Amino acid sequence: MQINCTTDTTLTVPSISGLGRIGNTNPKLLAIFSYQSGATVFVANGADAAPGGADTFAANASVINPTGRIVYAGDVLHFYSLAQDEVTVEFQAWQ
Repeated sequence: MQINCTTDTTLTVPSISGLGRIGNTNPKLLAIFSYQSGATVFVANGADAAPGGADTFAANASVINPTGRIVYAGDVLHFYSLAQDEVTVEFQAWQ
């Protein structure tokens, strides 16, 4: 997907039936991220993605270019970039 410059872009984790253990109605999924070369993309789960404050340590839900995150169906992933970048998200079953 293409991330628009300085805009919080969202992706809802799909509902995937039949994954996980028997009786597990909401299985864990591993979201695997890949980025366009040179991209700097902030990613958050369930909160707006944004860069942290300059020269300060502060609580921030965003992570820069994570390789993966554990998510559940219905979670909303947020993406933010200072440039127009490409991001690919792949979902795999996780137990």
